[in-house]
Amino acid sequence: MSINHRRKTIALGILFLFFVGFFVPCSQSIIGQPQEKSVLNGDIINTSTQTGTITCYMFGNTGGRKQDVELSTDEATLIFEQLKELNSEMTRNPYSKKTQDLKISFVNMLDEKGLLTNKVSKETYLSVLNPKWVKRLQSTEKRPSLPQPFASRGTSIFCSMGGEGSGLLLPMFLLPRPRIAMLWLGSGLSSATNMLTSRGYVAEGAQAGLTLGFMGIGLSYSLPGYSLYGFIGYALLATTTAEYVEHYPPNRAPVISDVQPVNGASDVPLTESKLQFRIQDEDGDLMSYSVTTEPDIGSASGNLKPFGVYTIPISGLQNDKIYRWTIEVTDGKDTTTQTSRFFTQTRPPFDPFIEGWTYRKEITIDHTQVQGNLTNFPILVNVIDTELRDKAQEDGDDILFMENKGVATKLNHEIDSFNGVTGAMIAWVKIPMVSSTEDTHLYMYYGNSSSTAQQSPEKVWNTDFMAVWHLNKNPTEGVFDSTIYDNDGTAYGSMSSSNLIEGKVGKCLQFDGVNDYLTIPDSTSLKQSEVTLLCWLNVAPGYTNFEGREYILGKRCDDSFSNQDTVSYGMKYLDNCMGAVAEKNDNSQTFAKYSAELGNWYYTAMTYDSSTNQIDYYQDGILRDSLNHGQSLRYTDPIDFIMAAGHIKEGSTLNYWVDCKIDEVWIADTNLGPGWISTTFTNQNNPSSFLSLGPEEPHP
Repeated sequence: MSINHRRKTIALGILFLFFVGFFVPCSQSIIGQPQEKSVLNGDIINTSTQTGTITCYMFGNTGGRKQDVELSTDEATLIFEQLKELNSEMTRNPYSKKTQDLKISFVNMLDEKGLLTNKVSKETYLSVLNPKWVKRLQSTEKRPSLPQPFASRGTSIFCSMGGEGSGLLLPMFLLPRPRIAMLWLGSGLSSATNMLTSRGYVAEGAQAGLTLGFMGIGLSYSLPGYSLYGFIGYALLATTTAEYVEHYPPNRAPVISDVQPVNGASDVPLTESKLQFRIQDEDGDLMSYSVTTEPDIGSASGNLKPFGVYTIPISGLQNDKIYRWTIEVTDGKDTTTQTSRFFTQTRPPFDPFIEGWTYRKEITIDHTQVQGNLTNFPILVNVIDTELRDKAQEDGDDILFMENKGVATKLNHEIDSFNGVTGAMIAWVKIPMVSSTEDTHLYMYYGNSSSTAQQSPEKVWNTDFMAVWHLNKNPTEGVFDSTIYDNDGTAYGSMSSSNLIEGKVGKCLQFDGVNDYLTIPDSTSLKQSEVTLLCWLNVAPGYTNFEGREYILGKRCDDSFSNQDTVSYGMKYLDNCMGAVAEKNDNSQTFAKYSAELGNWYYTAMTYDSSTNQIDYYQDGILRDSLNHGQSLRYTDPIDFIMAAGHIKEGSTLNYWVDCKIDEVWIADTNLGPGWISTTFTNQNNPSSFLSLGPEEPHP
């Protein structure tokens, strides 16, 4: 056979083994050897008196050298254990004195056991564990490294490496360069570390590996029906596919930055034609990304991309809409997800009668019901109107609110509920300014059969609001936040549509005190330095508290002993009082309270002012109690905002539930103040006195 033909045959053989090892999924049946007999724990076989053939290979010198010796399993175990120690030190500290000493000790042991061929000196064996190119790498300033795009594969260049396990070691020889390739198939542990960057990987379990330009020593130990392998040395390239691959230092997840439009941007023009973002990976890994939008204005994806800025074309933007876009980026091991939001520009002033609306009604807010001039105030419009029933769209999509008659500015609103059969409507409308000295007027239009939905809920609740839960939907379908922060929650226990009952503002949720509760995941938006918490609460008759720690709702936190039995801020009922509570670092609570009877609805509000550390408690719109908290609000992660349940004493398992009704829970990141709280109570407690509807005005 000619030399060229032999080279081709060897090369084809290596390619075949490479494809088998890297494209056939790893499993415990690759070699058919039981993993529990791996050398990983030093237990090669169960019988220490049995002997087998151990073969020592030398890679890296001219040609290949191997030596076969019969050894007992005890002797083989000692060799493999020393190989394992050398591998660990050499891959993590390749230039240390300890590494050099272990190399000498290892070669000496092989010599003592007769595993060094007589044709090659001991110094030659040591030379393949100290190749010249490694010494040159030690002095260079270059830092080569390969990206790691696959979680189940490790790859390293210019590396120290080693491994051991049960299976096959396959030395191969290629000419001219790299002259030596080595493959292994089996189940065990292998590792490799780049000599310059100290980055590497550890592969465990069923695996297939390949090295090119390998220089070092390999061992195989054979018994009837069983074989072990081990190797130690250096390689120009090492790559392993395995059940478990851990990269070190630990992989750093991709980073998403510089999103455009920026998160929370308002008044984005309808002409905006792209979304833009930057992705990067501090490890230099290639990344794959995908982008989706809601509502759908465009999407895109890209595979194995480098650090850089990427754009996504979009189209079809509409006025007064919030658009969410989610970027998901992975480097093959870790995934980073980020959701951003932006508002499109408000529709320019227009006359609804010219745009297809056929009816309007004037709404008048009684200024005597307003405490102080309030800006960007969301008013409650709670009416039953048969003319809306007869002339508006069945789902109320054509209902809109305008600041004035004729050509005017549209007001942002959220329809909480609309019954097309009865004309009952609950809506929230944000008013730029509500006066306490003169009546405020706005106009409601309806009767446009071709209109799309006019509401924009997220714009009603300005950036001061971190969460607004109306609690007016079937809890099994989710608990939804109306703000841009999407603090949506989940119902637990036996909650169903039967828990949705009439409350103070339309529907509310009833909790049975047995196992019903809601949780909203911990988020940055719920951990503000200043807080206003507003809600309607009704604790059922016959409820009895246990140890005084039953918080009706609140942002949970740990106490000083890491027990999840307290709250950063919240509401509770104790000793015939309703009140606001907050946790201190010294395992005590501030409890501002006022008398309350079981079975009655109360509008409860707490404010925490960071400049004074004061907690104020309002009940039914009136300031009832003020206490100095003495410190900032205390947050510990990651504990949810919980309604109608909580923890008592040790542990993190919920162990009490409150029999109560809860309606309209709002959280703001500022002290809204007494005027806002009083006016909100007046509006929600008696909406028909707060505002009135004028007669229907048809299109002239």
